[in-house]
Amino acid sequence: MRRGIIFVCALLIEGMLSAKVKLPALWGDGMVLQQQAIVKLSGTTVPDKEVSVSVPWNLNTLTTISDKNTGKWSVDIATPQAGGPYEIKIIDGDTLAIKDVLIGEVWICSGQSNMEMPVKGFRGQPVWESQETILAADSTRNIRLFTVKRGYSSVPEDDVTGKWEKSAPEAVSNFSAVGYFYGELLNRILNIPVGVIHSSWSASNIETWCSKETLGEFEEISLEGISATNKNPNIVPTLLYNAMLHPLRDYGIKGMIWYQGESNTANPNLYQRLFTTWIEQNRKLFKNPALPIYYTEIAPIASPVTDPLQRAIFREKQLESMYQIPNVGMAFTGDLGSEKFIHAPQKKKIGHRLAYWALAKTYHVKGIAYAGPVFRSCLKKDGKFELIFDFADEGLNPENERVKGFQMAGSDGIFHEAQAEIVNGTSRVKVWCDSVDNPVELRYAFRNYTKGSLKNNAGLPAASFRVDLSDKAVANPLALGWKDVSASFHLPEYLKLYQSPVWLEGTRSHAYIAVLDANSKDKLLVTGSKTLQTPSRFYKQENAPSVILNAGFFNKDGSVSSICSDGKFIADNLPAVGRKWNGVMHTYYPTRSVFNFSDKNCSVGWVYQQNQKRYIYQLPSFNDIFAYPKPKPSEKYPAEPSSWNPENAIGGGPVLVKDGIICNTWAEELLDNAGGILPMECHPRSAIGVTTDGKIILFSCEGRNKEQKIPGLNLYQLARVMKSLGCVNAMNLDGGGSSCLLINGKPVFAPSDGKQRAVASVLIVK
Repeated sequence: MRRGIIFVCALLIEGMLSAKVKLPALWGDGMVLQQQAIVKLSGTTVPDKEVSVSVPWNLNTLTTISDKNTGKWSVDIATPQAGGPYEIKIIDGDTLAIKDVLIGEVWICSGQSNMEMPVKGFRGQPVWESQETILAADSTRNIRLFTVKRGYSSVPEDDVTGKWEKSAPEAVSNFSAVGYFYGELLNRILNIPVGVIHSSWSASNIETWCSKETLGEFEEISLEGISATNKNPNIVPTLLYNAMLHPLRDYGIKGMIWYQGESNTANPNLYQRLFTTWIEQNRKLFKNPALPIYYTEIAPIASPVTDPLQRAIFREKQLESMYQIPNVGMAFTGDLGSEKFIHAPQKKKIGHRLAYWALAKTYHVKGIAYAGPVFRSCLKKDGKFELIFDFADEGLNPENERVKGFQMAGSDGIFHEAQAEIVNGTSRVKVWCDSVDNPVELRYAFRNYTKGSLKNNAGLPAASFRVDLSDKAVANPLALGWKDVSASFHLPEYLKLYQSPVWLEGTRSHAYIAVLDANSKDKLLVTGSKTLQTPSRFYKQENAPSVILNAGFFNKDGSVSSICSDGKFIADNLPAVGRKWNGVMHTYYPTRSVFNFSDKNCSVGWVYQQNQKRYIYQLPSFNDIFAYPKPKPSEKYPAEPSSWNPENAIGGGPVLVKDGIICNTWAEELLDNAGGILPMECHPRSAIGVTTDGKIILFSCEGRNKEQKIPGLNLYQLARVMKSLGCVNAMNLDGGGSSCLLINGKPVFAPSDGKQRAVASVLIVK
């Protein structure tokens, strides 16, 4: 009897020692692993147990020992190119097999109810084409779906609840509509397996998808008293991150798509900052600093809020984020809103528009449009306004008919419908309003719910926007959050120095402005040469002036921007540049911008020199890298030329603000990516502007500082900053690592590479 008991106990012990491993829910039959990646497989077994993992594409078995206390173990698996199905075996005495494993592309889709909304729709709120989609679902296609079951926690978790499913009708019916349409199009175009992991919760705010570390820098968000007993966990900071996002961290992914924001529309500025930090968090979480994240613009809806512009302003901030954060993109939804329902029914179009970004930017599929028209700049021409758009290389629509959705208002603030038409098959729109004599604001589809008709040739809708046309606003930097630091630098009374707030235009910033009194313009000088020198060298040569700001840019071939000092020219703008059009290199002749200054007045314009004569123009030559070159500028072209004989002038580019209107003519001046200016990317910048009351503003910001998370500004942001400070005319000077501001000989911030670079010219304030 005793021997029998001993035998049974031995069997029990042996059973315990050979117990099967336990794996996270994501590691199961039918899973998709990210191709050509390192993925971490982790699990538990009995403590201090050898675990081996066998994958068919690797001849070597991976072996590890489980933790002697917890039994936890993990191995890193290098995945091959797309393919499958495979079988993975995990052995700890017993064998556990994961069957039907595919290798392909894995994406996470997350957000609130517009992402959670299934293909079959919500009760009483349909998804268009749902029935046809469900009937067409094919389980033999290599599309696999995983829905993370709702969960919340006050501490970061390691696992979720859910399972992988094939794309059969029932599974598709219950899966996120946006997520499915996104993954289905990727699978169809790329012809490789696609796995979509869906993790969302209706009505959730962005704070609940953020970690405590992420939210730690936001003083306005309280992290006290957070626990899993909180009611409405979908709006409590960190709870959904801990339970529904953090556990996915080791499962290799290609990228994320995001549809969330409706719960945060009451505070667009805070959301913009949170969104930037949320993206940084996820890129760190998934160990990919360039993780592509594509998100959805909240769709128009007649919101039950008192402010008719609240959601329009929120969409404006979402659009700004598209230019401020690298490797993101936004699917526009201006034509898809539902006046009464917050859940836009055309989820197929939304999923596909997100996929266009991924196909174009992540998978580099050529020849497809991926964004609708985006307002870039505004010029006043013949008493009308000419608006210029990005993402409209093939033209705008509707052609040959009035474009709906534009409004103008005068100083009385009353908006009237404006007339608009596309200019001769270009990416420009002419707008005017006979009911407004002196317009101070222009809008396009800028309300909580309204629709416009402007699209590009691909049928993608233009983003809503508003334009400030006034030139009378002179702002006090202190009222905008800038800090007066003049006393720390012992500056003369005619000069003030301000440091930017931590967040500027929705981006972490380290910027300064030197403001020169209107009555002391004679204190501003320009100097330079084709022989490059450091700003510190210029400081010594110029008898230690109060301010040294790097001026116009210069090229590797030795060419520099215009430099004119005391009526004498040291350098002229580059007369021609080469750009490819239709695959063939062509010579373009851009009019490039200059800032003229004297003790009497200041202005910006576009200049060109020919036959030893220099001309200045009120409008640039409308060159475009997507079109054949315009004629060489002359005394007749472009319009309104005049002889140019400045007292003092500095070139750079592009013009940011002219006559109170944001212009941002980088495309016309051919200061595009090929020219090294990178207008839509954040970089160190320097700029100069003049306010309506005659003050000169010299601007400089740090950039490319990854350690401090200070990226700098793009040209869109810089133009808005100069406009907000009251500049009626402003011009970008430089947009690279040369940006440097010296106050009494000391730089106010370090260059991006830690070294002060030599420059061709500087502006100085005595």
